[in-house]
Amino acid sequence: RDKNITAGLVQCNMILGGGGWLTQSIKNRVEECYYALFKARAINSTYSYEESAAALVFYVLRDNNIPVSLKEVCSEYTLVRRKVNRLSRLIARFFGNSSVYARDNSIAILNKIVDKYDNSEGDSDNFRESCFIVHAYFMPILEAANFTKSRAYYGAICHMADDLYNCRVGKATIAKLVGLQASSIRTQKKKILGLVGRNNINGVKGVNEI
Repeated sequence: RDKNITAGLVQCNMILGGGGWLTQSIKNRVEECYYALFKARAINSTYSYEESAAALVFYVLRDNNIPVSLKEVCSEYTLVRRKVNRLSRLIARFFGNSSVYARDNSIAILNKIVDKYDNSEGDSDNFRESCFIVHAYFMPILEAANFTKSRAYYGAICHMADDLYNCRVGKATIAKLVGLQASSIRTQKKKILGLVGRNNINGVKGVNEI
C-alpha cells in the first residue's frame, strides 16, 4: 500500500516539475489530497498511476487559481484527456468542490500570456490593460451566448487589444505567446466579433469606453 502511494506521488511530482508548478505548498496539497483519496479508495484500479496523477494535479492547480489547461498537465505522458478530465471532476466532487471548474480564471490566463511578452519584449503595461478592457467588454456577451472560451479566445482578445489600442505587439508575436497558429486565432476573433455583428474591433461601439 505504501509503495502504491509513493509511486503515485512520484508521478504527481514529475508532472508538477515538468510544468514548473512544483512549489512546496502545491506539493503539500497534492500529497494531502492523494492520501485522502487513497484512504477512501476513491480512485479505482481502472485508472493508471499517470492518469490519476494528472487528474489530481489538474484539480489542485485549478483549486489554487493557477492558470493551466488539461493539455498542459497531460503533456508529460501520452494520456487520453477525456478520461483524465472525467477523473479530475470525480476528484472535485469527492472533495465537495465541483464548482472549481466553473471559476472564471480569464484574468490569470491573460496575465500569464502578457507576462511572457513582458519577459521577452520589455514594458507591457499598456498591452496588459488593453487586454483586460477588451475581455471585460466581451465577457458578458459571451456568457449570454454560452460561448466556451478556449486558448484561441485569449489570442483573439490579445489581437483585438493590439488593434484597438495600437500596442504594436504584432500578430506573429501573439500567436507565439499563446502557442497557436495565427489562423486559429483569426478564426476565433471572427466568431467573437460576429456576436456583435462586426468584422473589425474598431467598429464595435463602446468597447473603448469601459
